[in-house]
Amino acid sequence: MNKKSNKKNQINNQLKNQLKWNLSSFKANLNKDLYLYDLEIYKSLLFKVSTLLIITSLFSCSPENFNSSGSNQSGNSNLHNQFELSNESGIFGGTLSTDKFQKQNGIVQLELDMGLSGKATCTGTLIEKNIVLTAAHCVADPSIIQIKAIFGLSDKRNNKNIIVPAVKAVAHPNFNPEVATDQTGWSDIALLKLKTNAPATVSVVKLPSVVKLNLVKPGTQLILSGYGITNAVVRMQTINSQGQTIIVDLPSKGSGTLRQVSNIQVINLNANLSEIILDQTQSKGACHGDSGGPAFLANPDGTLTQVGLTSRGTDELGNCNKNAIYTNVAFHSNWIQTNVEQLKLVNRTIASQ
Repeated sequence: MNKKSNKKNQINNQLKNQLKWNLSSFKANLNKDLYLYDLEIYKSLLFKVSTLLIITSLFSCSPENFNSSGSNQSGNSNLHNQFELSNESGIFGGTLSTDKFQKQNGIVQLELDMGLSGKATCTGTLIEKNIVLTAAHCVADPSIIQIKAIFGLSDKRNNKNIIVPAVKAVAHPNFNPEVATDQTGWSDIALLKLKTNAPATVSVVKLPSVVKLNLVKPGTQLILSGYGITNAVVRMQTINSQGQTIIVDLPSKGSGTLRQVSNIQVINLNANLSEIILDQTQSKGACHGDSGGPAFLANPDGTLTQVGLTSRGTDELGNCNKNAIYTNVAFHSNWIQTNVEQLKLVNRTIASQ
């Protein structure tokens, strides 16, 4: 085994020792008006996915409870660091979004209540007045007990924010990082049904149809947006006093505030066109907390079409300064339409109980 392989094994072993995700505690209480899981989607997924995530980091939700030294204050340090569940957020290398931008494009902050593990942030977009599009990995953590949609520019509680709980989640049935490949894609896409409609001032985002797969190609410039952290580097490898290679978590900042960044270039699409690969090596892009958030293509009339949603990064430490992988929305448009229609029936089911 060469030195490069040894180094990678050291990194993976260190992360494996840090990652703790209690998959066996996954419980769904369908009698409470909390968060209703579709258990069958995750049965085969959850028992081994944490091992895979050591190698390929998801952007996912950003983690709360980091102290100034960079260590995680919750004892459950750290698949939540891979899923980056944090109270600070934002696109890095970008600018603060306006209220008009957020409302015109239906961008939603998702607050994940992880129980004893704290809270986390993901991003989504409103595709119906009470249905949100986001990433499957944002809803797959078994410790989630509730998800709330926050309509506003930040998670700071004020009279302008309207908060609506989710009542059901549907993740793509093919979402299984354990067996997924770059060629086939991860199907990292999910829908959330909200208890009530979004505020009337928030518009529904424009989505492409399956016949618009050619909208995105190498060289296309996209606009990214999300509530994630503003620093691209969240971990570093170093040597401790005993001469051992260790992974150190760095403090995250900026989470919980909507930001945007323009001129992010498409490098390529994967073999079946289900995922979009973006260049984030120019000190700007999406990071933890932006998961599920939109990649927009500007239309000639000045409006935006959501062509992608944040899935994961390619850095093995979970940093965000390499390539980013986005789920191609057009590729999954038929799945979106089918499941939107099914979710429209949820309120009727609840009302009849």
